[in-house]
Amino acid sequence: MLRTVHEWYQKEPHFPAGQLHDQFISRLLVMRKFSIEKVKQKIDNYYTVRPKLPELLSKRDLTDHNLMKYIRDGFWITLPRTTEEKHRVTILRVQYSEGVSVLDLAKVLTMIVDYRMWNDSVLGEQIIFDYTNVTLPLAMQFTPVFIQKSVYYFTECLGPNIKGVHIINLPPFAEFILSAVKKLLKPKVVRRIHVYKNLQEVLEKFPRNIIPRDLGGTDDVTCQDIADAWEKTLCSASWRNYFKLQDSIHTDETKRIKKKNFQEDFGLDGSFKKLNID
Repeated sequence: MLRTVHEWYQKEPHFPAGQLHDQFISRLLVMRKFSIEKVKQKIDNYYTVRPKLPELLSKRDLTDHNLMKYIRDGFWITLPRTTEEKHRVTILRVQYSEGVSVLDLAKVLTMIVDYRMWNDSVLGEQIIFDYTNVTLPLAMQFTPVFIQKSVYYFTECLGPNIKGVHIINLPPFAEFILSAVKKLLKPKVVRRIHVYKNLQEVLEKFPRNIIPRDLGGTDDVTCQDIADAWEKTLCSASWRNYFKLQDSIHTDETKRIKKKNFQEDFGLDGSFKKLNID
């Protein structure tokens, strides 16, 4: 399977040369249930979309004050241990509401996801969104265009197996966010979205040994330990160089043999129906 994907990639002149590696293909194969055609589609989307989403995928450097702040403050906590089903649990904790950029939060997530595409192998994703500190001005940053672009990138370019989405303390004024996201997903994924009153109610659904001790679990790490580890990793010379190079790594549409209607695929015509995740 790896050879088949490599051979296809090398025959497509619009792809950036020398950028496809076995680790990346292997993770896509697992996520796409070893469908070579679906993997090809994800790879094409992944490299095509890059220059069209600069707000999410360009200038990803942790010398940026906001990006560093969100890493250090532990807005995104990806638990080191998986569930027995090999699901990875990630928690978005909105630590405070003042001065928070939703775009920069999403950019930090793309950095974490990029790292995981090279270094993590799981069978599913469990995502917890804690909206405790979300205010109306913060919620208003979730514009329809931002939601549409973000969902497109994470579903059509990466395509994780979402096994559960757990939402805590969703304020009434932010319900439009959930409603907009649901329109972008297949019904079976929508059925995996659940709303809870508090974080502990959600964490009871996972083994205690994977939960950090400061959240009531028995794992010896804390959320700050996890945040510190991400800061150390993403600020390393190799990863800083990786993200810098990514700004120039994308398809050359002038060389594409079979033209791609990006506007249609991206849903810029207003239709959400094309943006579905398995």
